[in-house]
Amino acid sequence: MENTMDRKELEGYFRSYLQLDRNVVGVKLYQSKEEFCRLDIKQNKHKNYYCHMVNKASNGKMRKGDLSNFACETSGKLLGLDAFYEEKEGIDGWYDSGLYANRRNARIEHESVVPVKGHNTGVVVGPLKNLPQDPDVVILVCNPYQAMRVVQGYTYHYGFKSDIKMSGMCGVCFESTVVPVNNQEFSVSLLCSGTRFVCKWPDDVLMVSFPFGMAGRIIDGIISTAQACEPNHKKTEIKHRLHHDHLKEKTHLHHNEGYFYRK
Repeated sequence: MENTMDRKELEGYFRSYLQLDRNVVGVKLYQSKEEFCRLDIKQNKHKNYYCHMVNKASNGKMRKGDLSNFACETSGKLLGLDAFYEEKEGIDGWYDSGLYANRRNARIEHESVVPVKGHNTGVVVGPLKNLPQDPDVVILVCNPYQAMRVVQGYTYHYGFKSDIKMSGMCGVCFESTVVPVNNQEFSVSLLCSGTRFVCKWPDDVLMVSFPFGMAGRIIDGIISTAQACEPNHKKTEIKHRLHHDHLKEKTHLHHNEGYFYRK
């Protein structure tokens, strides 16, 4: 199933059925310097954090950035923006951080957290509906309940998810961006201490992300499971949000018909 909705529609239905307060975020990586430079999108004047760009995008702002704009060396490397990057610390640097009980665990993390394939000139991060082109990755900044519903939507079409990659490190740049790009797969991230410090995310915020090509099936799964998975008050809220946003109710939502209501 391909995306049959345009980006504006997709964002509308994600926000209505999930009751999202934030924008759906799209991330587009550009290999061509000429194409990146032609984009009529505001570029950061100073160094900034990639996760901060995602935070701003979830609140309606679109920006583009290249390696010169990145305050975090790791995110620039992981997004493929530094063609000449060489690992300076090695395993000892990771182990000495105090995050791993032994060098074996540090080595596994070091070898697992790899950059996107290929070299990129820059990245555009903004609300899905406003992007100039289809993104590589869609990121939903959400709470645990909303994340549950996205996972249920994913499972409806793709089945049981048994290979989530997470470590509580590089939450936005690797877990939420590189994993969907490299593996063309759905990802869940509880974020990392760095981005929670930099962006001051609320404690109940996490991220689910996936390649843009999955967006149509995932929103269809969310819509298709709403009757079975949502309690009465949530169904009422969804109906109000759809009406407010001038969106068609794709399936009829009836009270007292969730799988958890006693017959």
